[in-house]
Amino acid sequence: MRVQSVPSIDVSWYNRTSQLYFTLDSMDMKVRNVAKCLDRSTCNLRGTCNTILDQCICDLGYTGEMCEKSLTCYKVAFNDPKVCSGHGACIRKDICDCNYGYRGNQCEIKGKADKGMTKNLPGSSCTDILQSNMNATDGKYWIKLDRENGVFTSEPIQVWCDMTGGGYTMIIRRSNSTTSFSRPYADYVQGFGDVDGNHWIGLDTMYMLTEKEPMEMSIEAHVADGSPYFQIVCMLYFY
Repeated sequence: MRVQSVPSIDVSWYNRTSQLYFTLDSMDMKVRNVAKCLDRSTCNLRGTCNTILDQCICDLGYTGEMCEKSLTCYKVAFNDPKVCSGHGACIRKDICDCNYGYRGNQCEIKGKADKGMTKNLPGSSCTDILQSNMNATDGKYWIKLDRENGVFTSEPIQVWCDMTGGGYTMIIRRSNSTTSFSRPYADYVQGFGDVDGNHWIGLDTMYMLTEKEPMEMSIEAHVADGSPYFQIVCMLYFY
């Protein structure tokens, strides 16, 4: 808003009349919602405030809008030595992150950790698979995404995992022009291409992959000779 040469304005105040004269070169007027999340006390001293989202980011082991709930896995508190059979960590309600060498919903099965290598033992993401086996290499892995009360409800899918880069799940991979990306919207919802080469994972899959917790996204672009053009790393908050 820009105001110039504003005439005098009568201001009545307690039956007294004053003359107000002013000239403005420029003026900004802004409003925003009053923040609800102010500091750790808002989060019951169990989390920190994200000032952009205006919500609590709970410390490990706590959940709820204001971090008021203690996390449990199969009715065992997250900080109980017996949680996840004593062989893992309770990272979300009824979801155990098993130590290397253990598997199963409650880390109750001892054996070689091969999460993601077969359809019958999928991971929840490439990061999850890498955390279970730090020797994992780049390649195709099985993951399962849709969860209700800690139970997977969708069929496992194969994705390409960038383990060298730190456990990234590949959303789009386009290294040449052999696959057309000029497609109808429905293809972008479902996904297309070959996981071994050029492909788009699909909007539905991307949503299920990112809806549960904050994700880090990395975008890399290269010129024709393969040299890097730019790289962007940012945080995503979809939940």
